[in-house]
Amino acid sequence: QPYSDRWRRDRRLFQQVFRQATISRFYPAQHSKINEFLRELLSAPWTIPWRALSQRLVYSALYGLDISPGDPLAQKAQTAIEGIGKSLLSGSFPAFERFPCLRFMPSWFPGCGFQQVAEQCRKNIEEIDTVPFQLAVNNMVRISCCDSTVR
Repeated sequence: QPYSDRWRRDRRLFQQVFRQATISRFYPAQHSKINEFLRELLSAPWTIPWRALSQRLVYSALYGLDISPGDPLAQKAQTAIEGIGKSLLSGSFPAFERFPCLRFMPSWFPGCGFQQVAEQCRKNIEEIDTVPFQLAVNNMVRISCCDSTVR
């Protein structure tokens, strides 16, 4: 069976939160974060903080969190994205591309540095996946926080 119960449950949840009729609830967070972005752009036009805008929009809309570009979570997300980007470039790991059987070797084996990079990327992604959710849950328990998708 191509569609498991988990897949159906996840799709139903996604459709409830992100269907066209409910998108308008994200407008206040988007408006606020875009205004912050434009103020920063006016104060320092030579450094356009595109990544900061996208991170702020996502963390605000999904988790109700207000993060800054200097926030450890934002930096961890940036590190994960850069690590994935570098590893996807052709020629990043020439030994692995030439000898795919190296993926079965231990990470300390010569030419298997890609495994250490992959493990670090996995840890970063796991952290940026779980930490904001836990922060949002803690905020909901502590106070009735702003609107977020976590609810």
